[in-house]
Amino acid sequence: AEAGLWDWDIRSNRVTWSEQHYRLYGLSPATIPSYENWLASVYEEDRQRADLNVREAVKRCSDLNHDFRIIHPERGLRWLVAIGRTICDDKGAALRMTGFAFDITERKRAEEELQRTLGQVRTLSRRLEVVREDERTRIARELHDELGVRLTCLKMDLSRLQPGMSEASRLKLEEKVLSMIEQVDTTIAAVQGLVAELRPGVLDDLGLVAAIEWQCRDFERRSGIRCLFDSKEEDIPLDSARATVAFRICQEALTNVVRHAKATEIRVHLEKLDRELLLEIHDDGRGILPENITAATSLGLLGMHERAGAVAGALEIIGRPGQGTTVKLRLPSE
Repeated sequence: AEAGLWDWDIRSNRVTWSEQHYRLYGLSPATIPSYENWLASVYEEDRQRADLNVREAVKRCSDLNHDFRIIHPERGLRWLVAIGRTICDDKGAALRMTGFAFDITERKRAEEELQRTLGQVRTLSRRLEVVREDERTRIARELHDELGVRLTCLKMDLSRLQPGMSEASRLKLEEKVLSMIEQVDTTIAAVQGLVAELRPGVLDDLGLVAAIEWQCRDFERRSGIRCLFDSKEEDIPLDSARATVAFRICQEALTNVVRHAKATEIRVHLEKLDRELLLEIHDDGRGILPENITAATSLGLLGMHERAGAVAGALEIIGRPGQGTTVKLRLPSE
């Protein structure tokens, strides 16, 4: 990109511009180089900020690097970046500033387009999360209402067979019927487990604190890893979307411990701060490596960050080799 050069003698307030500088700003060659004329060429909405940036660089005897807009007479609204070096005396008083500026309009447009795209992706992510939870709830309800009820009825029918049998038939079939009842009981328990994983009723019925506590107990029972839950809160009022995100992130963090951490104990802490919820999950495992936290292949961690971001939350993952991993989730509670 073509760069416009300038030189400003601060003590005499004498300014020099290169030919490229005139072309970059769309200024007439008759324009007298001065700080005031440069400032007047800056877009009105950016003028005060641009002036403040330059004055701060002079005051602090520091380098200048700022961007701003101009209205080019032929090319319309343009973005420029100006980079300057402040030269000072041995007492720190600014003597001179020299530097250059160039057009960054295309870069700015690309950044704006990227931000629009990221916004669309986040909106889609939030929508997909809502749809996914709605589908989980629907499937859980159908499993409970249809399959669960039918299995319970089947168990009742099998139980009724025993009293009505003749002694000979009863002895022959009793063992088989008991085995069938046991299989039905196992299937009912499996269905109840699936329903709880898809959409735990305790989250909707008793709230987030009770749901996380249940999750820790259930995790310890299934994994054999000690899982201690700590919270002074009886309940934390939270909308359904944020409560679901907190529950799912805790679920994913516990799952990651089983898969990767080689831990023997997990501590889960939940509390309400001033205007936010804090959820911490710490394990005593081998500790996640820093490069794995941001790795593109760590889809589970990326999903956790996406879930948190979708409800204006923040997720932090800290790992220390040999000292375990800590997952911190902060969600606005209002």
